[in-house]
Amino acid sequence: MFTRRLLPIALLASAPIGAATFHVDIVGDSIDALPGDGSCADAGGHCSLRAAVQEGNALAGGDVIVLDAGTYVLSLAGIGDDAALTGDLDIVDELELHGAGADTTLIDGSALDRVLDLRGSIPHTVRLEDLTVRDGFLGTNTWTGGFSGLGGVGIRVGAGTTLAMSHVDIRDNHSANMFGAVAIDNAGCIEGDHVRIVGNTDLEDVGSGSAVSGGIETNGEGSCLVLDDSEISGNRGDLSGAIHVDGGASLTLRRTLVADNVARFAGGLELNIGGEVLLENVTISGNAGHPGAILNDGGTRLTLVDSTVTGNHGSVLGTTVGGILDVHGGFGLTFLRNTILAGNGPGSNADDCRNGQSLGGNLIGSLHGCQIDSLPSDQLGVSAALAPLADNGGFTRTHLPGANAIDHGIDTGCVSEDQRGVARPQDGDGDGVAHCDIGAVEMGDADAIFANGFDGAATSYPSPRMPAFESAAQMSAAERWPQGR
Repeated sequence: MFTRRLLPIALLASAPIGAATFHVDIVGDSIDALPGDGSCADAGGHCSLRAAVQEGNALAGGDVIVLDAGTYVLSLAGIGDDAALTGDLDIVDELELHGAGADTTLIDGSALDRVLDLRGSIPHTVRLEDLTVRDGFLGTNTWTGGFSGLGGVGIRVGAGTTLAMSHVDIRDNHSANMFGAVAIDNAGCIEGDHVRIVGNTDLEDVGSGSAVSGGIETNGEGSCLVLDDSEISGNRGDLSGAIHVDGGASLTLRRTLVADNVARFAGGLELNIGGEVLLENVTISGNAGHPGAILNDGGTRLTLVDSTVTGNHGSVLGTTVGGILDVHGGFGLTFLRNTILAGNGPGSNADDCRNGQSLGGNLIGSLHGCQIDSLPSDQLGVSAALAPLADNGGFTRTHLPGANAIDHGIDTGCVSEDQRGVARPQDGDGDGVAHCDIGAVEMGDADAIFANGFDGAATSYPSPRMPAFESAAQMSAAERWPQGR
């Protein structure tokens, strides 16, 4: 059903001065009759999404496109076009795309090409709000000696381009025999909040595929990726399941879940040649790879603060490390503060970690092969007693902590909120003194901690938004993504 909505006053106020605003009035795919005339109109006089993008590209300055609830299927087949005439939507200028909600406004690539290609000769920003990008497909391409720019089945972000996203889902995009990342290939900068990267996969079996990441590739010294209150889950690639960092790029994740991603190498994050990487109030859970959670290499400085890394394991026989593998010399370049690293593996060399440096207040579950430069405030070889991954409030799922983590972190450098947005510190153990908990969740109200027999929280928090539409992953690959394109 296609419904019309009024343009919000706030949106009008935020539109760039002199910008054109196009309100798309059909869900069908058609080209603009005369790009640059200031009117979004196809041959029949309707404003389609493609026509609005073409008009925005032709006009100088930033423009705004408003999409009502509906599924906007890109049906004009064609590969290699850079003018948004066929295949993907090429965006080369300042643009804002506003939907009616990620559950209801869906931009569907129809498995013909990537969905959005954000490029341009001069630096510019593209903003996406309240929508979903899904069902792109890329087939065979030729490796050029690097990975950047070859993928991005959902979105490709070119150098010099900034992509800003709020309440956006990138899901169910797929590739076959393709180098690059599936969901997003980023050579520019990405800033996002309430973003879900879900179900983007290399269709080849783990170990035989070529996608550098099922989720996001960020590559280059000028490239950056910052996600707040977000989720990266259920993606599958070859070098990494969730995120691949290369070329000196920087990465920051805050209040984010990285879960159930799969790869031949790093199930969660592969930091190949990165800059500064900060994980703050992050849960990394249930990823499968070699190692299961994070591979830190190439001089990348990785810092985890108030985070939980658990349940990560191998995807191939003979996995050496279940949790975090740092291959730098000495104790490595992985730094941990108030972080739970427990319940990972098994790994032939180490279960939870292989090399790391403590900044204090950590809980390490298994010491098998774990070479960590620890401090007196750390707890080593103890149980985290984590509850299963569940909706405990906030935008993402979390693991509630056990008694060994509650009020046992250090207060110095403790983040003021937990992954759910709950204030830190609180008096979780009921001794009358508030201290930060270890891990991504801060518990409060000592009377409720064990009320349900397993670390239940007394406080009620808002439930996260969940997508309402059917995942394309439920359909067979043959139905949705033809091979050998």
